Amino acid sequence: MNRHWLLAFTVVTLMGILAACGPTPTTPPPPPPTQPPQPTQPPQPTAVPPTKAKPITVNLWHAWTGAEETVLKEVVGRFMSKNPNVTIKLLQVPFDQLQSKFTTEAGAGGGPDILIGPTDWVGPLAEAGLIRPLDEAVADVIGDFMPTTVEALKWQGKLYGFPESFECVAMYYNTSLIETPPKNTDELKAVAAEKGVALNTGFYFAFGWIPAFGGQLFDENFKCVLDQGGTVDALKFLAEMAQAPGVQATDDYGKLEALFKEEQVAIIFNGPWASGDYVDALGADKVAVAPFPVPTATGKPGGPFLGVKHFMFSANSDEEHFQAALAFVKYVTSPEISELLMNRAGHLPANLKVEVPADNVIVNGFIEQAKTATPFPNVKEMAAVWTPGSDMIKKVISGDLSAEEAVAAATKLINEANKK
Repeated sequence: MNRHWLLAFTVVTLMGILAACGPTPTTPPPPPPTQPPQPTQPPQPTAVPPTKAKPITVNLWHAWTGAEETVLKEVVGRFMSKNPNVTIKLLQVPFDQLQSKFTTEAGAGGGPDILIGPTDWVGPLAEAGLIRPLDEAVADVIGDFMPTTVEALKWQGKLYGFPESFECVAMYYNTSLIETPPKNTDELKAVAAEKGVALNTGFYFAFGWIPAFGGQLFDENFKCVLDQGGTVDALKFLAEMAQAPGVQATDDYGKLEALFKEEQVAIIFNGPWASGDYVDALGADKVAVAPFPVPTATGKPGGPFLGVKHFMFSANSDEEHFQAALAFVKYVTSPEISELLMNRAGHLPANLKVEVPADNVIVNGFIEQAKTATPFPNVKEMAAVWTPGSDMIKKVISGDLSAEEAVAAATKLINEANKK
């Protein structure tokens, strides 16, 4: 009985020992962490190469010659190098044909995108619907320009021209012949007797004397009023000057130019367009500009016409051509290019940001004269003025008519032509 118990005990003990000596149960490894799903990459668009700007040609008509035309061509080249998609095509047309050519071709739906012309073309071309108003298109830059030049290019309250420069007649003098310019007409006569004076008697060049004696061309309704005020006295002065010693009085522009360039006279009345030629002929140190001498009898300053060289834009151009044309004009009228035109073509910059050196006696002389100049009427009524106005002066100087008779005749002809 005990043997059986002992045997059982022994077997159980051995099984426990064997169990204790067996391998340790393996703990299952933890599952790998779950990775978040990766976002699906959208398909990348195929790169499109940049498109080149569409080529465009802008046509510009002008009547510039000499130094003006040379600089204009240079500026066109500069602009096109910066804007290779734009071609500026220039056409030079003689001034006496330009307005007619533009009116005819623009009236038929053609013509250029840009026209350079004088102040008095604004009214007729705007009235005919051939040029477009610019108020909104240039609002971002027009504040940089002389207000008088902007106002001169308005018709019925809207702006139809972009100013580039202004011009008026003033008194050139040769500093090697006279040290200081005459301040009044008595001094002018004295200079004439000693050194000579070239006096242009054409209506445009001589007009500055009319306001100086109290005369006026038009009233507010553009009726001619030369027969009112001091026009008669201005004509008597011109006739007196024509007979004065040393005065060369004529409307022959070329003859007077030669006299001044050859230093046969010390003074000539002309505009800024002539400055380059005078400097070439005489040297920069000999050429200076001053305002008209005031009449000793009145003390009033001269009032020559103030004109504005400007750009007009055809009403026929589509928006693409207009924007390209406008970009070019903004470039031409920028301070950099305005200064170039001032220095090389004698232009008087309308852009107020152009700095004029104090020692530039030519430009500063014209700026001083411009302060009392008469804004050039930009109306169609001006077309009737030139022939009667010039004849009026000629007939008084020649003695064919008295000043009173000549003024009355011219006033009547101008008002009849304008139906006033």
